[in-house]
Amino acid sequence: MDSSGPESPCSRSGWSEEQLTDLHRTLMGQLLRLVPVPLSRAPALVVRGVLQPPRDPATTRVVVWDGRNAATSMAYDLPLTDGCDDSIPWCSLIAALRHLVGGARDRDAQEADTPVVDARAEVLRLLQAPSYDVTDALYSAVSMLEPGRRAREESMRLSGFLLLNERTARLYIDAPLLPDRIGLDVALRDENGNPTVDHTALAYALPSLVPDELEWNTSKARDPYCSAVYDFTHW
Repeated sequence: MDSSGPESPCSRSGWSEEQLTDLHRTLMGQLLRLVPVPLSRAPALVVRGVLQPPRDPATTRVVVWDGRNAATSMAYDLPLTDGCDDSIPWCSLIAALRHLVGGARDRDAQEADTPVVDARAEVLRLLQAPSYDVTDALYSAVSMLEPGRRAREESMRLSGFLLLNERTARLYIDAPLLPDRIGLDVALRDENGNPTVDHTALAYALPSLVPDELEWNTSKARDPYCSAVYDFTHW
């Protein structure tokens, strides 16, 4: 697999190589969750590698395979910035990669090297109408309080989560100011019914909402895994 790549279709004038490498590392960190073989060994593609072509820091090369046979490997070059020189959110790149992999051609067993697909122009086209899945929204919600994360809300600990339905997830929270574990229901879709992959507003508000605003967000739901449930689906 050639480590070089064609010139990026994106303008890089506003980004230093170090900044582009930081974008690459962020995407790589998020792709790590796609490395292990799924719980079911039904045919599925997983990530084999994430690379940065040495002469093209504005590109991330993602290598996928079936988790068993290296000969099934295919590589996809993804842009880190768009046509306006803005960084592309990692969630949008993963959604685009899912689309690309879904339409991948069968690998020719006679190919000695891993084929590389220059998908940068196609990714930019897909960004016009990104296609997210409810699992992307679930990951976004859970990541607000992922285990071991040291952040402004570090006094709250995520102790469990559950996808309730296509629109809602429940996060189970422990905190020093709470007498018992609670459940927080959060929305996974926006007002138009599209999966939401940005829970930033709720993440910033949580330290002031828990426990100060809980009484205004009570839910009638009963759950054996927590003492009380609170409805934050309006965030």
